[in-house]
Amino acid sequence: MEPLAVSVFFFYVTYSFIMNTYAIYLVAAAFLGSLLAARMEEARAAAAAGPRANPQALDNLRVALETARAGQDSAAAADQVKCSDKAVLLNNLV
Repeated sequence: MEPLAVSVFFFYVTYSFIMNTYAIYLVAAAFLGSLLAARMEEARAAAAAGPRANPQALDNLRVALETARAGQDSAAAADQVKCSDKAVLLNNLV
């Protein structure tokens, strides 16, 4: 084969590979961006609702406090309280 035809073929293969890879990257970036936007919207809605709107966090706090009252040492009870629950506790104490 002629060198020009071979070089054009390999140029086309390389160009197609790069363009297809870039297109896949754009689709993945758009998908991950939409997931991030949805999570941020959920976080904004949760922040607008306030910390008192999370009954699971309050239940976790109640269990940890009951465990502490039942005679377990305070360090073990504190380990059962999640960081997000501690924020709820502080907001509910104010």
